[in-house]
Parts: sequence; C-alpha cells; structure tokens
Amino acid sequence: MSDTNEKEAALETAAENSMDESVETASPDAPEQQQEKPAAPSSPIPLVLSLIAILGLAGGGFWAWKTHQGLQQQLDRAIAQASEQQGRITAQEQSLQAESDALGKLKGGFDGQQAAFDEQKRRFEEERNRLKQREAQIKTELEGVHRRIGRSSSQWMAAEAEYLIRVANHRLRLERDITTALTALQGADGRLAATNDPIWTDAREALASEMAALRTLAKVDIIGLTANIASLAKRVDKLRLVGAQPLTPGGKALAEGVKIEGISLEDILQQGWEGFRSLVVIRKHDEPVTAMLPPEQRYFVYQNLRLQLEAARLAVLRADPDLYTSSLKTTDEWIKEFIILEDAEAQAMLDEIANLSKTNIRPELPDISNSLRLLRDSMETAATGGAAQ
Repeated sequence: MSDTNEKEAALETAAENSMDESVETASPDAPEQQQEKPAAPSSPIPLVLSLIAILGLAGGGFWAWKTHQGLQQQLDRAIAQASEQQGRITAQEQSLQAESDALGKLKGGFDGQQAAFDEQKRRFEEERNRLKQREAQIKTELEGVHRRIGRSSSQWMAAEAEYLIRVANHRLRLERDITTALTALQGADGRLAATNDPIWTDAREALASEMAALRTLAKVDIIGLTANIASLAKRVDKLRLVGAQPLTPGGKALAEGVKIEGISLEDILQQGWEGFRSLVVIRKHDEPVTAMLPPEQRYFVYQNLRLQLEAARLAVLRADPDLYTSSLKTTDEWIKEFIILEDAEAQAMLDEIANLSKTNIRPELPDISNSLRLLRDSMETAATGGAAQ
C-alpha cells in the first residue's frame, strides 16, 4: 500500500509541474509584446503527457494492489490449511495414546496368562515328583515282601507279579502311560508263568484280557504331538498379518498386499485361555499398501498365537482334552482372522492344526485292576493253605 501512495504522489507532482510550465508561457513580463501581438495558445502536449503518466502510475498501483490482494488470499488459505493439518495431527496423537493405553492393558493380561502357565507347569512337576516318590515307596514295600516270604519259589514270583501289576495300574491311571502299563503286565504274566503253578490261572486269564485291551487301545504319541506343536509355535513369525507387514528378526517389515479398511483393537479379556479379540474389517486390493498395524500390536498378535500353542502343548502333557481342543480352535480362528490366508505357510499351519485337532489325547482307558484282585486272592489262598499244612 505504501508503494501505491508514493506513485500517486509522483503523479500529482508531475501534474503540478506541467501546470507551472503552462503559466510561465503566459508570464506578464512582456506586456508590451502582448499588446502588440495576440497571445499564442498554450501547447496541450505537456498536459497530455502528464495525464498519460498519471494513468500509467494509476494502472501500476492498481496492478500492485491486485497482486497484494492475491498474495493475502493465498496466505489466508495457507494459514487455514496449516490449522486443519494441526487439528488432524492432534486427533492422531490422541488416537495413538488411546491405542497405547489399550496395549498396556493387553500386556497385563498376557502377563497374567503366562503366570498361569508357569503355575500349571509347577504343579505338573510336583505331581511327577510325587509319582516318583510313590514308585520308590512301592519298591521299598516289595523289598519288605521279599524279606517276609523268605524268597520262596512260587510266593516270591507271585509277589513280583503283584508289584508289576500295581506299577501298571499306577502308570495307566496317573500318567496314562499305556506302553509302560502293557510292559509291566507282560512282565507279571511272565513271572506267574515261570512258577508252573495252576493256582495263578484266574489271575493269568485276567492279565491276558487286560493286555489285549491295552494293545487295541489307540496310543497317543505324546512326544510327537508336543514336537509338532512346538514347531508350529516357532513358525508363527513367518505368518503375514492382514493390513500389516510381517516382522523380520530385526523388527522391520516386509512387503505386503492387503489393506485394512478399518481396525479397532478392544480390551476383551475372556475366561482362561480365550485371551483378547480384535474386530477387523478387511478389504483386499491387488496393489501393496503401507502397513497399518504398528509393530507393538503385531508383536502381541504373534505372542498370543504362541501362547495358545503353548497351552495346547501343556494340555497334551496333562492329558487335558478340553484345554487342548479350545487352544487349537482359538489358534485356528485367529489365523483365519488376522493372517493372510493366501500364503502357503498359513495354509500349511491350518492343515496341521486341523490334523492335530482330530487326535484324541485322552482316550477312555480300560480297567486293569481285576488281575491284581484275583492275584491277591490266590496269594491269600496259597498262604492259608501253606499255614494249614
């Protein structure tokens, strides 16, 4: 605006100068000459030039004013856009803070689940130690039996058979160890057969029936099942999340081809092994897009899958079919909900989980206590008959 005022002042000065020149041409210094000759008309050229100069300066001022107005409008729009951008940044910061708080709560839930796993593992170890102590006690009792019967031929072999049958019952009932139970019954039958005494006939017939039942019973490959589940847990990191890139060992993301239209992680801690759930709406595209899940959320998804597989492995060791089935089912649901199913690795894991789900880790066990009862009855009969003689 100051430039425009200066130009207008210059125009006024030029106009005044032009008027002064016109007055000087008609100065009264030569009155006689004016009386002798009529005054010549003043020239219009200076006035025209002054008008042209005034118009030029006015046009330049108008152009400068218009330019200033355009720059002012651009500045106003830039300020408005900056304010809008600042509002969006503030909203994003608030959203990120809310997600961070939710993740903190989820981590607390995971820590609680891990503590429950550790407690169950401790109880399992305590139960195993109690079984070892019980076996040692049975061995001590057997040695006492040896001393009482004086290692006589038939009675001694029958006492060994009784011990083996008791071991078979304990291994089958407490640890569901079918292989060891069958081996123990076979050893007991061998001891009774070595006596060549018909008094053990009823007990041996019961042993034959019980051994047949154990042979036809479907055996659970505990070691094989736990190894397969542990392998699945190690392969979790190879899965690709929908709307996010998988994590490499260094924590960086790889390429991906799925976009999430909207995602909302909620703090849903359900009973026991259910953990948390995230509600996701997915839209697939052919073009790769940027990952929408931050690394912290991807870590907790992978970690929760591993926890569920660890729960399934522990269920195999404890022969807990309910926990085993629910853990595998939850793992299957999460893979279908969070993982890109077009990947070969995801399909392979789903197939393996389906096969594992078909395995009955706790088949119904037969009763093998009848042979022990009959053997004890025969031993009492033999002892009574020997005392009477």
